[in-house]
Amino acid sequence: MLWKAAATFGTEARTRFGRRLLGPEPPAVDRIRGQFRLQFLLKIEKQLPVAAVKKELSGLFDRLHAVPEFRPVDIVVDVDPQ
Repeated sequence: MLWKAAATFGTEARTRFGRRLLGPEPPAVDRIRGQFRLQFLLKIEKQLPVAAVKKELSGLFDRLHAVPEFRPVDIVVDVDPQ
């Protein structure tokens, strides 16, 4: 279910962000406390308004969680993971 949710999110997010969205990929540690993880990386140019990106991502997350099959999938956003 996680890979299917990630593929669905990735397909929809790429229509908005294009090649700036990388993933999904399993991280170095792909399971913590029995929960599997996947990651995306979104590259945002400095001139792009961050508030607009946040709003777009929030809408994408809401649409993903509107699908009953994907409601158990938790989404965690890590801003500036480096």
